[in-house]
Amino acid sequence: MRREQPDGKLSAAAQSRFDPAFVGTLGNSTARITVQKQITRQLTATYATNVNSTAQPLLQGQYDLTPNVSIVVARDESGRVQRGV
Repeated sequence: MRREQPDGKLSAAAQSRFDPAFVGTLGNSTARITVQKQITRQLTATYATNVNSTAQPLLQGQYDLTPNVSIVVARDESGRVQRGV
């Protein structure tokens, strides 16, 4: 899917996904909605939330240094921040 910006350029729209039977890190089974957007060629942002839960949404950023090496920073449903290479 593509959308046109006000300046006339085309940009890729965010990808969205619905998982009807997701089991989260807290052990609960729920439906989950995930939205992912590639901001630049190397940077991707992800937002995911559980539909039937008051847990915090998952937030993740991934920066690709090379095709095989990425830096990932994420905050999971319990609020813990994790990072890795």
